[in-house]
Amino acid sequence: MVLISKTEIEEIIKNKGEVIGASFKEDLEFILEKEGKEGLKKLEEEMKKLGYPIDFKKIKSFQWYPLSLNMLYLVVAKDVFDWPDDLFRENGRFSARISLIARIMMKYIISLERCFNEAGNFWQKYYTVGRLTTENFDKKNRTAFLVLKDFTGHPVFCHVLEGYFWQVISYVVPKEKLKVKEIECIFKEGKTHKFQVTW
Repeated sequence: MVLISKTEIEEIIKNKGEVIGASFKEDLEFILEKEGKEGLKKLEEEMKKLGYPIDFKKIKSFQWYPLSLNMLYLVVAKDVFDWPDDLFRENGRFSARISLIARIMMKYIISLERCFNEAGNFWQKYYTVGRLTTENFDKKNRTAFLVLKDFTGHPVFCHVLEGYFWQVISYVVPKEKLKVKEIECIFKEGKTHKFQVTW
């Protein structure tokens, strides 16, 4: 039995906008790898009990779906599977590795500068809400900030983004020193979601 309060569900459902179905498909593969078919079935059963049924196998990769549904099943997964924050970061890295959209985009991103310059365009391939920009890109000191505005999400999704951004950036810089950390969050009295990237 999922122990998510009615208040939290109402807050999650307030998330506006849509997300591309490919994101659901990437999460489906991660859930199957970590929890198997029985775990997937359990997650879908709990979503149905909450009144938000989802059949992952019927999701179409290039169709748009409610962002609120995406946030809700991640929160339910945290509860059902007792996933720690690091597993959501792993989920983000996994998604970026298997993402068809990411693979297509990375064919054209051959430099670090272009990776950060294209961040906003990349975001719009996945979401109809939110604006992702790069601030204070400093190649010499190996630091930059990814700033996500006009996007609510959920705290667990912040960890997914840390992992996702890490994986994408790892294609253009050495992985050994690469770090992505959220340093400002709207759930911690911030005005945006701000991620510090160092490499």
